[in-house]
Amino acid sequence: MKKLAALLVTAALLVGSAAALTPEEAFPQKNTYPGYADVADTAWYADAAQTCYEVGLMTGTGSGFSPNQVLTVGEVAAIAARMNEAITGEPILLIDSTLPWYTSYVNYLEGLGVTVPDGAKQATRQEFVTMLAAVVPQEMLSPINQITALPDSQDKDVLRFYNAGILTGVDDWGTFAPDKSLTRAECAAMVARVARADLRQSFTPADYTLFTAAYLKPSDVLFAAAGKTVTAAEYLPYVMGRIDTLEIACAENGEEFNWFNTLGGGETFLDYVKNGALDYFGVTRDQGTQLYKNFDVQVFYSRYLDLGGVVAQPSQSREYTLYMGQAGDFTSYPTYSNLDPAEETAALVVHLLTEMNCLTGWNLDVAEINVGKDGVTISWAGTSALFVGPPEPQAEAFHVYDASQLAFTLLDSVQYSVQRLFAPKNPESLDVYFCGPDGGALALENLGVTLPIDQPYSHALLEGLLSGEN
Repeated sequence: MKKLAALLVTAALLVGSAAALTPEEAFPQKNTYPGYADVADTAWYADAAQTCYEVGLMTGTGSGFSPNQVLTVGEVAAIAARMNEAITGEPILLIDSTLPWYTSYVNYLEGLGVTVPDGAKQATRQEFVTMLAAVVPQEMLSPINQITALPDSQDKDVLRFYNAGILTGVDDWGTFAPDKSLTRAECAAMVARVARADLRQSFTPADYTLFTAAYLKPSDVLFAAAGKTVTAAEYLPYVMGRIDTLEIACAENGEEFNWFNTLGGGETFLDYVKNGALDYFGVTRDQGTQLYKNFDVQVFYSRYLDLGGVVAQPSQSREYTLYMGQAGDFTSYPTYSNLDPAEETAALVVHLLTEMNCLTGWNLDVAEINVGKDGVTISWAGTSALFVGPPEPQAEAFHVYDASQLAFTLLDSVQYSVQRLFAPKNPESLDVYFCGPDGGALALENLGVTLPIDQPYSHALLEGLLSGEN
């Protein structure tokens, strides 16, 4: 009987295929959505929950929609069976017995030759796709994306659902996470996209080359400190940003990139990248996990290039200007970045500070950068040159003779560069505030002054504090 049922369903699928049944035809609205007490109108899954109810594929639980409840295999089997019934017209024979409630749906799918795991266990994302792929014909999954590979799956059914706009993964890189469970809200979003083509998602995965080159996943934890972690998704782009800065500087100077080239303060490129990343994230080597200890930045970059990773070049980037000096007497230096000042303001400030570091050899580490309607606020890290002084030996072109000259030059240069970058027509209209490592007032103990936290920085303000006028 099972073989006969399978043949009948196969024939029905072929007929449906020839007729090119659309999702809207297969899943017409047949229920009036009553709303769920646990589904807010503003919830990201609200439209999906409504669609699934209206077409009869998901009709809630005894206590509502239960969006955060994890789906079981039995629930997925019920959805897949209902889909096949709607598409082919082959009815589900409901069993009225003491067997588990999902038995009828499991039997139905197994009659189609679909292997169904234990119905009581939590379903994985892979099991979900496998069951839906067995009943949804290709004609209903017209591709709107062009995805040929995923970070963690080459499964043809998974790729088919990605390209149809049903799946977009769990992160920007399109990670599928096949062994992860899924909630009813997540399931509803995918099911609704099958039933309604206008809900499908155009998606292009972010470049995954960084993680392939590092033998890491975006979610891998590289540092674990008290109350904070740093993942590969955070760490690797920052490391690559520092490398890009060095590559661009070398290209501008007609030099070849070499890990053992030195910056103005005598720091090697290798140390600049490694130590700078530690300082930026506020972690130490001792807080690195085994994955961090196994990570070799030189091997990583070599593999990145071998895999076709793009090396930053001035011609591919926007040109910006650094201003070094004080009290209105500045020397300009070109710098390049592909960062957008409107969208990536804080990252661009970090880039400017990084470039100043390269020029001067001064440590310009920051603890935090805040950008808002009141201006730009930079909280200096305790390792910055404001607190520890310039390196020895100093770069000749940026030699300072005392703490006062360093403070004026550093703060004036940063303030003016930021103002010219974000308010070129009226630089003084943009306020720049400087804070200490804890976000409080900036205390320059070697000068015996503290910059007030509620006043934007100016050369005159610091001059007045040093003279005792403020």
